[in-house]
Amino acid sequence: MKLSTFLILLGLFAVVSVSYFYLNPKPLELLESKSIQRDEEIRPAGLETPAVNLPRKDEIKPVSYDSMNLLNLSQADEINWFQIQNLEKHKTITMIKENGNWLIKYPVQCEADPKVLGKILEVLESTEKIKMLQPEKDWEEYGLLKPAIKIGIQTIRHPERRYLYLGNKSPIGGYTFARWQNGEEYFLLPEDFGLLFDYSVYNFREKRIFRLDMMQASRIRFQGPSESYEMFKQGFEWIWQKPNLIAGMRVPMEEMQRLLNGLEDLMVKEFLDTNGSAAEDTGISNSEAFVKVYYKEQTETLFIGNEAVVRDAFYIHREGDDADAFVARSQIRRLFDEISALASSTVVD
Repeated sequence: MKLSTFLILLGLFAVVSVSYFYLNPKPLELLESKSIQRDEEIRPAGLETPAVNLPRKDEIKPVSYDSMNLLNLSQADEINWFQIQNLEKHKTITMIKENGNWLIKYPVQCEADPKVLGKILEVLESTEKIKMLQPEKDWEEYGLLKPAIKIGIQTIRHPERRYLYLGNKSPIGGYTFARWQNGEEYFLLPEDFGLLFDYSVYNFREKRIFRLDMMQASRIRFQGPSESYEMFKQGFEWIWQKPNLIAGMRVPMEEMQRLLNGLEDLMVKEFLDTNGSAAEDTGISNSEAFVKVYYKEQTETLFIGNEAVVRDAFYIHREGDDADAFVARSQIRRLFDEISALASSTVVD
């Protein structure tokens, strides 16, 4: 190759290299360019395609009730109205929280058992939706048009009442179909979730006879048909006042604690919301048997009526309640047997 030809080719190569370097962006410039175009219209060269815009965060709509929590309550919020409608059994129970205490308002008006209701509300507040879904059929196919169970809630910060519908069991996976009233989505909950609300009014009622703190009691009186027992608290010790034979003697601490536990364990076996019908001779109105516990500013009294042999119970009435009730015969007898044995052992000693 002649020297002149070689020099010509070398010059052409230099021209091409310089042109490529200046006409094409550097790698860093290319990255910066792509970063700038990220939120702009993306149009492939030579094609008339519509613009694609990425949505802003504030344009993204959350799913119903903001999260997968069934109840997305803040720490400052709490349920203060609760209702269970079992449409299959035609039963409705309505409860409301007033002054820190839960009350049953329907079908009877009485105190609610705070432990039973508290556990149910705790599960309700901690349950999470397993999966959110869009309906592909009518609500009736999921059992969510006229659900078997409706759960109504109202909270302090959200006074509007809303209802949770519990529908059919899913054919696959063992779940329960559920949705909020007027909600556009439905979701899956554990299969046995509905069993949480399969309670009777009796289950929700406060069944304890003595509901105040027994450790704050200052005096206790037991009055039977023919015997009377009474003791009072002095410092940390309990002292007999009746019978007179043992007045002033100390009640053994261990035995006294057993007696207090027995009072705390007294439970209603069955409620009589007719307050003692004419057909039943409760014997409460003229009964002389009772147990009375004195506190600093309050008292609690259990009036004991006739024995209901068929029900294996005693008719009773708790002071302040609207309804009479039954307490198991074994509980009443055990209580009076224990106080009698305790007094007898004190005399012997």
